[in-house]
Amino acid sequence: MYTLSNLFIRRITISHIILFGALLRAIGFVTDYVIKLDGITYAWIGESFAKGDFIKGLRGVFPPVYPMLIGLFHVVIPDIELAGRLVSFVFGVLLIYASFIFAKRFFDEKEALWISFFVAIHPYLVKFSSEVLSESVATFLFVVSIFLFYKGWLEDRVTDIALSGAMLGLTYLTRPEYIVFFAPMGLILLWKKKYAKTLFFLCCFSVFVFAYMYYMKTETGLVVVSKKAILAKSQPVTGSSHHSYLLPILPIALMLKHIPSVCINFIKSQFVPFFILTVLGFRAVDKGYRILFISLVVMHILSIATISASTVRFSLEFVPLALPFAVAGLAVFDAYVKRYKIGRFLYASAMAILIVLSIVLGYSAPNRGRMLHKQAGQYLSQVDPGRVVASRLPFVSFYSQGSWVALPERRKCMKLIDIARDKKAEYFVLDDTIQKDLQWNDECRRTLKPVKEVRAGDDFVIIYRLNNG
Repeated sequence: MYTLSNLFIRRITISHIILFGALLRAIGFVTDYVIKLDGITYAWIGESFAKGDFIKGLRGVFPPVYPMLIGLFHVVIPDIELAGRLVSFVFGVLLIYASFIFAKRFFDEKEALWISFFVAIHPYLVKFSSEVLSESVATFLFVVSIFLFYKGWLEDRVTDIALSGAMLGLTYLTRPEYIVFFAPMGLILLWKKKYAKTLFFLCCFSVFVFAYMYYMKTETGLVVVSKKAILAKSQPVTGSSHHSYLLPILPIALMLKHIPSVCINFIKSQFVPFFILTVLGFRAVDKGYRILFISLVVMHILSIATISASTVRFSLEFVPLALPFAVAGLAVFDAYVKRYKIGRFLYASAMAILIVLSIVLGYSAPNRGRMLHKQAGQYLSQVDPGRVVASRLPFVSFYSQGSWVALPERRKCMKLIDIARDKKAEYFVLDDTIQKDLQWNDECRRTLKPVKEVRAGDDFVIIYRLNNG
């Protein structure tokens, strides 16, 4: 194929691909300028683990694996945001190598290099490898779990099957949505009459799941699989500011309504050019792997549809699993274009466009409004860090190392100030979004003392000192 014989020169090794993938992910540290909202929660939980306050960390709304890793990195990296980004970065790079190791076992080395190269440049894998979010860690754990499962299934190795169950359990402790995948994997083992291996797989998986669920039962009094906002918000957790929910069972009609959206987001998550190659090469891959992949995708679509209409983030873990099909699709494309005299040029052009698009789309344009919040928070961290800050979003309090008082929108000015005072806030943050619903008057102006204002076009953030005297 042109792809393997011409574009991938023999001197390129997995080390070169890893270095290139690491460089792309490192660039994301600059372009992804502001931490995401969920990232702030992960960072705060990670700080609790770093301080040795495991009880507080476990009480967090998110599962513990990713915050624990942040806490571990934070022990030697003072900046908690950087610690979280580095965790994602490290596991994003490890995913490149893990994909190569497993692909090399089932394909030839050049095809394994292409699979790892596609992992290295895939725009969404690059993007989430520099963010303080759990996607990078969860994707790595899930992919390793599936590859170990497939290896154990083909080679009849109980050790690999058991390790696969344990890795899937850790994946659940990273993102709770992954709990459902034990079902298709267990059913495949039963279908192949691997009864002992099924038992080992389920036992290793259940150790992590039941331990965490038992802890949540002792904390909430409810049998839950997650404390994320996926259920009726009528069940507050005693002694906590978060809510805990049972597994949602949506009406069948609503679930069916979500399925098209989940499917569309699944295709988007694969990146459309790679998805097209996946379709072209699907039948060229081993039948057993196709069965495993299809069963996982079907379970994913049905389980996510019971919760929401999904987003691209929810399907990221399937990207490395689909890339063996995409690499097989290169051969199909090669066979088609080489029939033409300019086939070599067409192939090289298509690959160049694919690579450039992948790299460019791996980075997001900075959010101007949130950049202003970060600048305001950094200013406050210099002049008066560690204070209680009342604001619509938690960015100012996060970057000023303070505590956050959440302000509801669509309230009058004095009502918001009263909320801030009741929570002992020392600073009040006004932005252009919340001002649209405020009715400013002399009483508000007397109560608030401006400290810092940052603007960019129509967007602005103003920090006021509350006059509590």
